[in-house]
Amino acid sequence: MPESLHLALVTDIHNGRKSLTKRGSLAIPLLDRFAEFLASEAPDLVIELGDRVTDTNHESDRAALEQVAETFASLEMPRFHLMGNHDLVNLSLDDNRECLGQDLTSSSLDIKGWHLVLWQADVEMTATHEPALTDDDLAWLEADLAATDLPAIVFSHVPLDGASMTGNFYFQANPQFGGYRNVDEAQRIISEAQNVALCVAGHVHWNNISRIDGVPYISLQSLTESFTTQGDACASWATLELGRRLRWIGHGEDPIEVTVELGAPHRRWTPPLPPFAELERHRSRTG
Repeated sequence: MPESLHLALVTDIHNGRKSLTKRGSLAIPLLDRFAEFLASEAPDLVIELGDRVTDTNHESDRAALEQVAETFASLEMPRFHLMGNHDLVNLSLDDNRECLGQDLTSSSLDIKGWHLVLWQADVEMTATHEPALTDDDLAWLEADLAATDLPAIVFSHVPLDGASMTGNFYFQANPQFGGYRNVDEAQRIISEAQNVALCVAGHVHWNNISRIDGVPYISLQSLTESFTTQGDACASWATLELGRRLRWIGHGEDPIEVTVELGAPHRRWTPPLPPFAELERHRSRTG
């Protein structure tokens, strides 16, 4: 049995100008508040899930990224960053690497008997380009999960559950941009690996939990989003306790708390039924 692991997470900081319901001008004060929280909470490590800036132009985005990086550089505990789609509109991968001091390619690490997967899958999306996982993305994930017997946690910027976007300010009318069009391939890999205990993502600017084949998929609310909080910034971040149970607490003005019994990571659900019409055809053939 792995040891208890204590993580803190933040996502979709969107430092910069105000954009629609994102309160970007409040990003650094809220991020500093998160840093103060971390000093008293003392998690084992911190994971930031991407979209550090609101894209404007290279100069503005670079300055916004440097501000975010300065706050993270002050932390005493280990930290890891994922790339978000907004981080690559006007900035290069090298810009992000230079400011954050990390490689920012897909990687994994083992800590206290847990296997943490930092999946830097392709996050490119434009008004005419829907996000999609590449063959290389999928091959990397499959190989990484196959190489360990430890219970795994998969972190990505874009959610992997294909959840409904009904009610989402950004994605109800644009659901194709709230997830990957070929996400079923990632779900197949996760299910067949039989060692994934949890998947965590940002991007969609709300708190959500799904369960697929026994695996919880959790999305974390944005630090500066306001569409769920009547115009005020959510000031959202999360803590995650992993042991025999998963305990997720979403802090801030849009709070949520989730507790899930993990059990054996390979405890899969009974496979779903085929279409009812197919069942009827089978019954008619077999009597």
